[in-house]
This record gives sequence, structure tokens and C-alpha cells, in this order.
Amino acid sequence: MTVLERMREKLVEFSSYIDDLRGLREVTWNEFQSNVMLRRGIERTLQIAGECALDLGNMLIAHFQWRAPESNRDVFRVLSEHKVLDDYLTERFVKVASFRNIQVHEYTRIDPAIVFALLKKLPEDLLAFRDRIAAVL
Repeated sequence: MTVLERMREKLVEFSSYIDDLRGLREVTWNEFQSNVMLRRGIERTLQIAGECALDLGNMLIAHFQWRAPESNRDVFRVLSEHKVLDDYLTERFVKVASFRNIQVHEYTRIDPAIVFALLKKLPEDLLAFRDRIAAVL
């Protein structure tokens, strides 16, 4: 399987996480706060979507042999350098990479208000990211 074929498969997987998050946008703050399993499911889906975005970015960077990113945040900066992402999406996904690090390494410090805000706003940014990556393929 070629890198581009793997990327196309990863885009399908990524789209499923976006759909999952979009399906939960109507969750209220009270529902979110009172349902621990719902909150954890949203946190995990956000984490996986962030991981998937990193995977796609790294695969694209490797395919085109662009400079190696120095960190997860830098993956999105490299994509910006090559005009895959605009300034807005670069800034948003640098923050996604930072949040992903908290989710993985400092998971007891996750602020539920941030997770809830991401649920409401991030799915559209994820769609835009997906479309930018797909356009390059």
C-alpha cells in the first residue's frame, strides 16, 4: 500500500471521528458535566482526532520530504510553510497538539470547560483540516 493510499484510509477514519463529534454538538453543559462516561468519550474522541491529524500531517510531510518537524506542534507549522494550512488553521491545530499533550501526559488536569468548548467549535476546524489534506492528495 502506498503512502497516499494509507492517507486516504486515514482520512476516512478521521472523517468518522469528525462525524462522531458533530453528532454530539447538541449536548448541553449540564449533560456534559453530569455524565462522566459521555465526557470521557468526548475527551477520547478529541484525542484520537488530534492523533489522526498529526498522523496525516506527518505522512504528508514524509511523502513530500519536507523538513522534519521538531515537535507535534511543529507538524502544523511545517504544513503552513508549504501552504497546506492557512494561519488560522495552523494556530488552531498547534493548540490541538498542545491539548493532546495534556490529554496524554497530564490527563488529571483536563479542564472540562475546555473540552466542552472544543466539542462546540473544533469539528468545523477538523473538517477544514481534512479538506485541506484531501486537496493535496
